[in-house]
Amino acid sequence: MSGFLKRFKSGSPKPKLPGGIKQVNKTKKTAFSPTLTKQSKTISTKLNTTQGDTTQGDTTQGEIKTSTSSSTPSSTTSATTSSSTPSSTSSATTSKKTRTLSQIEQTLLTKQRIGSPASHWSNTVLRAGIEGEVPIPTLQPGELMQLRKFETILQQTNVDLETLRKIAWNGCPAVSRPLVWQLLLGYLPSNTSRRTNMLIRKRKEYNTNVREYWEIDESQRTTSDDQVLRQILKDLPRTHPDIPLFSTSQVQKALGRILYIWAIKHPASGYVQGMNDLATPLYLVFLGAFVDSPRSCDVGRISSDVLSAVEADTFWCLTKLLDGIQDHYTPSQPGLQRMVHRLELLMKRIDKKLYDHLINENITFMQFAFRWMNCLLMRELELNCIVRLWDTYLSESSRGFDDFHVYVCASFLTKFSSKLITMEFQELIMFIQSPPTANWELRDVGELVSMAFVYQSQYAGSKW
Repeated sequence: MSGFLKRFKSGSPKPKLPGGIKQVNKTKKTAFSPTLTKQSKTISTKLNTTQGDTTQGDTTQGEIKTSTSSSTPSSTTSATTSSSTPSSTSSATTSKKTRTLSQIEQTLLTKQRIGSPASHWSNTVLRAGIEGEVPIPTLQPGELMQLRKFETILQQTNVDLETLRKIAWNGCPAVSRPLVWQLLLGYLPSNTSRRTNMLIRKRKEYNTNVREYWEIDESQRTTSDDQVLRQILKDLPRTHPDIPLFSTSQVQKALGRILYIWAIKHPASGYVQGMNDLATPLYLVFLGAFVDSPRSCDVGRISSDVLSAVEADTFWCLTKLLDGIQDHYTPSQPGLQRMVHRLELLMKRIDKKLYDHLINENITFMQFAFRWMNCLLMRELELNCIVRLWDTYLSESSRGFDDFHVYVCASFLTKFSSKLITMEFQELIMFIQSPPTANWELRDVGELVSMAFVYQSQYAGSKW
């Protein structure tokens, strides 16, 4: 026990990494043509929004090609910008001047080049308490128009979370996503003047937890604690092995601390396989506030202060997330079983032909859908698509990862309906366990959530 734990816990502070943050383009809801009965929610989505070859926050972005609908959400904020920065940014210690979006845009137009040496205001607050210079993000021209409506909302003294949810539902620009996610999860306060002190306090509190629960003599761990730790260390190498970031020892150690401390502080559920996957989108997004291309960056060159802040923010946001789906991970996992049952009933109404075919081939929904619920489709979709999907889940208030996810799974299943009904048992199982989504783009995720919204509008509240 002592050998592998010492190797796992070893490490030393690293120097800083220069870098920036790249854009991500939003995917909007799209209108669905079939006539629906009157619902409590007006469908104003767009099913065919093209986002070029954009990806999530850590890959090169393409040009935006948007097919718009005549009915846009009324909540869309007018494209106005403020020239002032939040008061809480004053404590951020960076040698570069923080500028608003309009100032950055003017610089780009004047110099006719990409990469203004400015720190975007939305992420300045996340540098609270970090000593020394931190990397400055570079903004792509394609991000500027997207960021305008986010800037208008996020620079309010008290952020209107309901309005923020409405625009984030369609996808967040990468440069503002860390701040948006932390607001929607309830980790950051909506009042700008309280954010800096809160971040410093919560990061210190997490570091105290690390010393109290992690940096202790192994003799102080109970047998149960040892079993939890062993399972976490066993799962970490299998967590997104295709992404260089999560194969580094520094990040695996950080995720190990996050999951272990959470499990010790929540003994009712403890650690359950699948939680390791849930931490990865948070870590990737929050690291993207400080470095360019976080999924393939050189973690060894990143400041230890930055890594510590990202780890702490990931822990607290994971805690917020799991608090809302606690019964997914308690003994017998009743929350997940309930979701699988709801998906089965939903599919019986949406696509009776596919439902009957699965039953005739002796395939139960528990065989494939339990993993969909437990890992939130992380084994079926690429991580950049998951990040986009979480924009919508977080915008669905407290039910995104539970209620709305069932509709997304139904949308996911019906997307392949025409192929599935031609397959027999063995081929069906193999297809469902490894669906052809490797080349999915953000527009595919946009269509997925838009159809899920249609299903939700039709069947939410109905007696299945």
